[in-house]
Amino acid sequence: MRAIRHTSTLAYCDGVQVFEGRDTSGGRYVGVWVEAAADADRYLVAGVAPERLREFRAGGVDLRTLLLDARGGGWLLADVIPTAVDVDSS
Repeated sequence: MRAIRHTSTLAYCDGVQVFEGRDTSGGRYVGVWVEAAADADRYLVAGVAPERLREFRAGGVDLRTLLLDARGGGWLLADVIPTAVDVDSS
């Protein structure tokens, strides 16, 4: 399990819809709300390169493209806990 700390809310509508986060080694991630699970909100989380995240924030890249260009070749599902996001990489 990997802990990802929320660093910035990128879209908010009745809750965090899209967020930026970092892991303990400094890796950057973007998370997109998927559903409300029984005891937590569930997010699709993807590793992103810092330069792609800057492009996204500036409006040069859309969210779909950012997610498709995910580092490490994939996405993870994550359940939010109060101080971090626990990622199940199994």
